[in-house]
Amino acid sequence: MPHAALKPTVSVTAVQDEAVLLDLSSGQYFGLNETGKVIIDGLQNGDSTEHIAQTLCERFDVAADDANRDVEALLEDLARADLLSPVD
Repeated sequence: MPHAALKPTVSVTAVQDEAVLLDLSSGQYFGLNETGKVIIDGLQNGDSTEHIAQTLCERFDVAADDANRDVEALLEDLARADLLSPVD
């Protein structure tokens, strides 16, 4: 998936090690576990998907293939929920 960012209408609230996304334009909520929060933090920092996956590997001691799948799966879920904007 190409690099993406959260839409400007999406608010992120950290709740301990998790996060809640709220699309202010639609009122749609999206809850994330600790892994999802790390991915969202990376998106907000402008990190590449590769860098985000590497962060997951380091933080959770998971294989690179698993981390890449987790990043891609969440980005696909967020895209289906219309919470992402493409970034050039």
